[in-house]
Amino acid sequence: MRNPVFVVGAARSGTTLLSVLLGRHSRLAMNPETGFYRELAPWLPLARLVGVELLLRRWRRLPELGLTSSQLLARCGRSPQPGVLLDAILDLHAAARRKPRCGEKTPLHLRYVPQVLRDFPEARILCIYRDGRDAALSLCAMPWGPRRLETAAHAWLKAVRLMRESTAAYPTRFRSIRYESLLSDPREELAAAMQFIGLELKESQLDAGPSAVVLERSMPWKGEALEQVNPELAGYRQAAARTEELASLERVLGPALRELGY
Repeated sequence: MRNPVFVVGAARSGTTLLSVLLGRHSRLAMNPETGFYRELAPWLPLARLVGVELLLRRWRRLPELGLTSSQLLARCGRSPQPGVLLDAILDLHAAARRKPRCGEKTPLHLRYVPQVLRDFPEARILCIYRDGRDAALSLCAMPWGPRRLETAAHAWLKAVRLMRESTAAYPTRFRSIRYESLLSDPREELAAAMQFIGLELKESQLDAGPSAVVLERSMPWKGEALEQVNPELAGYRQAAARTEELASLERVLGPALRELGY
């Protein structure tokens, strides 16, 4: 797979929205979240003992990608390196949608940027960031999110640190996008993102509609990304938050927020 696109960022920062918009392009297929570098890649060294087919069959994401272990084994053999296996996943996903390029969206892959770029030297990575107060409040509201607001806030801080490090280390292959700017001017921001990955914006990318990025099971917390881009979503979590919640977030996030212009 040549020139894959990876979308990363802090949890609840707009990665789904960005992926949906990218995936509406006629030449780019964006797949559902895989968690590949955390969920599967670390276990591949065990393939010699238990067999890669068993690992693939136990990976819950594979059916969600519309793939089978047999398809992947036929493409990359029984002792694949992480990059080889993910390349096969992306290639098969794109081929099924009759598109020449594919992208992968997993927020936590921000932690694995060096490995991603070693495995895919021609890749481009788009990192979207959002006001940390909204991101933390949104994360805590998820059924799978942390119970403590401070935990969510520190996760955002870690993501911001990694974003800065990757921006400095890979200036031509890693680009950050401000979520609030994408909401307020989606055409301009998306056009810039498309230029970065080597494609031109199609007006149809801004239309509402279904997307392979959003699975049925995640519709309750990702379904909003399928609608028309709505500028009013910027800051709405803060507007509904309690005063003590905002004060707690300010204590943890204040300096980093100001450095990012919030």
